[in-house]
Amino acid sequence: MQTSTTAINTHIRKMTNTTTKCSVNTYLNAGELLINEGKIKEAQQIYLKATETIIDSSEIYLKLGDCYRKSKEWDNSITYFQKSLEVDPDNYWTWCKLGQVLYSNKKIDRAIECYEKAIKIDDSKAFAYQLLGLTIIDLDQWKNSLKFIKKADSLRSSKKSNHRKHSIYNEFYWRLLARTSKSRFDLNISEIKTLKEVRENASKDKNSLLDYLIHNAETRFHNQAELSNYKYKVISLGNNCFPRTVCTRWGLKFPRVMGEYHTLLI
Repeated sequence: MQTSTTAINTHIRKMTNTTTKCSVNTYLNAGELLINEGKIKEAQQIYLKATETIIDSSEIYLKLGDCYRKSKEWDNSITYFQKSLEVDPDNYWTWCKLGQVLYSNKKIDRAIECYEKAIKIDDSKAFAYQLLGLTIIDLDQWKNSLKFIKKADSLRSSKKSNHRKHSIYNEFYWRLLARTSKSRFDLNISEIKTLKEVRENASKDKNSLLDYLIHNAETRFHNQAELSNYKYKVISLGNNCFPRTVCTRWGLKFPRVMGEYHTLLI
């Protein structure tokens, strides 16, 4: 069996041999091997070379656009995704990837349109439903969001491991928590109520993380309220680490994000 490096060299020899006409798959396979080794720039060069010898391949343009997406070169990424769609307007994966770039650039409505087009092209794949569900959290539509997350989970249920299925829900829960606590140290009672409503509507076997998030939020809310009775304020030192609750005289320090993994201790 060929090693990854040997396989890459074999593909490169084919592409540099002027007497050999390389197929689209030769370029795609070489690029994929490089990407799997984390060599995004090298893969990008392979795909660029392909555009010089192969006319209008939707898949080559898709892969090239995705390389630029991974390196956060947004304009180049969008350009090649659009080229991919000019060749094949029904390329499911291009619509999904273009939506991801638009979402990263805060163009929520356009990203949603991309995911909806992908679903119209192929409603049997989970990825567009998952992306759509995660995106519309930013519009504070968690019930619709959860509907799409459930759909993505059901489509993957017969194909992926339980760990992978749970990760769909986990990303949704973290995104929802970040959305509800985006401007304050803690969640208020109504926001904790929202998380509990989500728990009631989510699949019962995928709530372990959500239960833990609610427990953390309630504990933090309780601790803060208890300390306020003694005219103390609370700060949280660190970020996504063991939280340390500190009584201070100078007030509240706002953390960059909310996301303690452990219950606060007083």
